[in-house]
Formats: sequence, structure tokens, C-alpha cells
Amino acid sequence: MSESMHEEMHGDHMQWQNELSTWLDEVAAWKNEHKATSSDLSELREAFPRIEQKLSNYADAIQSHVQALDEHELALAEHERGGVGARHEEMTHMHAEQAAAHAKLRTDHARIATRHRLIRTKLEEIMELLNEL
Repeated sequence: MSESMHEEMHGDHMQWQNELSTWLDEVAAWKNEHKATSSDLSELREAFPRIEQKLSNYADAIQSHVQALDEHELALAEHERGGVGARHEEMTHMHAEQAAAHAKLRTDHARIATRHRLIRTKLEEIMELLNEL
């Protein structure tokens, strides 16, 4: 082998040693990050029952709104038939309250739906990446 070939080999070895050293440093950093991630996963696991409760509370709010709308619709029908019931001003006030409650639920629903899809998408991406390691 020629001297230039030896120099080239030595150069390769030095470059590889540098890369290997960098890789070992990166793996050490990844191990530390992995420990932090394990802690994050514990927090995530603890968050799911809270999220489940929030979703249950939200479903209850929707059911309550459905019931209030049904009651308002019945009261409105009774009012239109001239029966005993709320006066026109009361009906208008009740309707405005229902409209505000419905608008809030609409906003809440859009926010929850967006967050839910984002969480699901991110978790699916994470699971895919974990399976590729």
C-alpha cells in the first residue's frame, strides 16, 4: 500500500472516531431525555382520567342543554296556544339565554374537537415513531 493510501485510511479512522464520539454523546443525551420522557408519560397517564371526567362533564352539559331546549320548546308551544305559561317577555328572555348557552356549547365543542383530534394525531405519530425504532 502506498503512503497516501495509509494517510487516507488514518484520516478515515480519525473522522470515524469523531463521529463515534459524537454519536455516543448524543446517545447519552437521548438516555437523559428518555428518563424525562418517562416522567412525562406518567403525567400523561395521570391526565387521562381528568380528560375523561371533563368529557363526561361536557356530555352532561350537552344533555342539560337538550333538556332545557325541549322544555323551552314545550313552553313556547303552550304560549302559542294561549295556555297558561310564561309571558312573551319571559319567553324572549328564556330564548336569549338558550341562544347564549348554545353558542357557548358550539364554541366549547369546536375547541374540544380540535384538541381531541390533535391529541389523537400526535399520539398516533408517536406510536408510529416508537415502532420504527
